[in-house]
Amino acid sequence: MGKKQDDRRVIRTKHMLKETLLTLLVDKNYSDITVNDICDLAQYSRVTFYAHYEDKKTLLNEMIQDKINGLFESIYKSDTNGKSLVKVTVDSWIINLFQFINENADFFQLVYARKIVPTAFENLYRGIWKFLNEEITITYNIPLKTRLNQEAYIHYLSSAVFSVIHYWIREGFAYSPKYMAKQLHEIFKRPIENLFQPNHYEVEVERKFVKLDPRIRRTKKSFKQSLISLLSVSPYHEITIKQITETALCNRVTFYSHYQNKEHLLKEIIDEKNSGLIDALHRSYLSTALSHKIENHQLPLFYYLKEHSNLYKLMSSQNKNSCLSKDIYEKIYQYHQKQLQLSHSMEKEMNQDAFNHFITGGLIGVITYWTSEQGAMVNSNRLKQVREDF
Repeated sequence: MGKKQDDRRVIRTKHMLKETLLTLLVDKNYSDITVNDICDLAQYSRVTFYAHYEDKKTLLNEMIQDKINGLFESIYKSDTNGKSLVKVTVDSWIINLFQFINENADFFQLVYARKIVPTAFENLYRGIWKFLNEEITITYNIPLKTRLNQEAYIHYLSSAVFSVIHYWIREGFAYSPKYMAKQLHEIFKRPIENLFQPNHYEVEVERKFVKLDPRIRRTKKSFKQSLISLLSVSPYHEITIKQITETALCNRVTFYSHYQNKEHLLKEIIDEKNSGLIDALHRSYLSTALSHKIENHQLPLFYYLKEHSNLYKLMSSQNKNSCLSKDIYEKIYQYHQKQLQLSHSMEKEMNQDAFNHFITGGLIGVITYWTSEQGAMVNSNRLKQVREDF
């Protein structure tokens, strides 16, 4: 009996210390929090703290792991049992997912704000990917000779779900867990193309035409290629103007005659490539609407990505200029806001913003998968096979 009481006391003490750290993280940076802060707020002595944890990092890691484990325990308690997502009622795993996040709102707000260790975000994504990969089967019948790649599909689905969750958190949990679960369910149970009506003929992609002297164009192109090349081997913050100019075979005077700093150069690269990306996305949607052939869907987009693969591979690289993927996400989301509207039958049942985030997140997931080393060969073969299908 005494041992059970001791065990319960240990569990209670550790739980209190973890919740106290989480409370402190809401208002303070992790680096500014001390063991004394934790002990004072939790009303425990330092002796008690060190009886359970080596340091605050050990406490943080256990707190993060507990929350992640709790999320996936709640998901796996659902009744999917390897069945497809298409059901008459809202799947319990989706409801459990949103309920757990809502009950642990402070933690997930910190995760999405990147105010605690970045690995928490990656671990959550990997966990959801693993769950979907194990439990979900492809349910759509696609009229292609080639089969839909399961791994690409799961990356699409995982990233799409994450984007909807992120949207919900960013909106301050303005909607109930049940409402958000219903949104995902409505998307899952119908083929995507039946949910919206593209405004292909009404929306024009923004284009900026700037007439430059050919010599200036060549020089600027050289600097852009230089930075992209350097980004493939070094983190952005470590790259210097000297490295850029030496790789471009130009001097610093020439560089500063065109750019204020390396941030100015990077922004011009991102703006230029993203304009091309959105144009390719627009042509992909347009070609699908005109031909009504699923074989053509998204091809212009992926050919564009292949042409500029050096830059877009950075999206898949750990700790290398994450602003790239964030900027791309915003551009694609803004395009979908203008380009897509829900079909009349879905206007009352579905949240347009949630749907746009689902579509955008899914597309980013596939792009990230395709530009990774793992997906490059698979999808190069996929493009070849699709060409043969025409």
